[in-house]
Amino acid sequence: MKNRRFWFILCCALALAIGAGATWALWPAPQQAPAVKPSSQDDYPILPIPPTIQLRPISLVDQVDLSTLIVDATVAEVKPVENRVSITPYQVQPIYLTVNEKLMGADDSKQILMYITNIQLGCVPDFQPGDRLIFMLSEYEDGYASPMVNTGFYYVAADDKVYPARVTEELRSHSGQSLSSFKSEIHSLAQQKLTAMIREGLQGGSEAGSAQ
Repeated sequence: MKNRRFWFILCCALALAIGAGATWALWPAPQQAPAVKPSSQDDYPILPIPPTIQLRPISLVDQVDLSTLIVDATVAEVKPVENRVSITPYQVQPIYLTVNEKLMGADDSKQILMYITNIQLGCVPDFQPGDRLIFMLSEYEDGYASPMVNTGFYYVAADDKVYPARVTEELRSHSGQSLSSFKSEIHSLAQQKLTAMIREGLQGGSEAGSAQ
């Protein structure tokens, strides 16, 4: 009787072991995330300079100072170039952006309208839906536009590095900078800009009070 029980238990244990082994063999191996290819500035085209425009050197400090809105955004929709008329005829290209993160400014919209202005056409990145960049913008008509000709755009690569759309000596140090470091730098410059504006406002109010 004891031998029968022993062999019964042994057979059950062997069956469980075989079943577990078969299940492990059939279980799909965990999928590994594909490796992200290291990026470089060479992955992005060199932008032309407008032939009739003399561009002055501009740094990241200047860009932040000229901008009223800075966003990490993804291109959602690219519209055709439009012909418009104000005092004279001009062209613009509307582009809709989905905001991933606001880095500076008062607009908390999740989608914004950016215009490529007449002078920028042909000199800015060939924006396509899905492209992710850091955009330096200021108010323009019913939306925004870059206050710089073609230095107000920074590509965001898949490996979370940034690359200026147009590399100049003033911006070369930001080529290949980590996204987190670049954003921290923008936040710091934006805070300095705000502090300076508040100080100037207080000084202006003080001078006005003294004049009275």
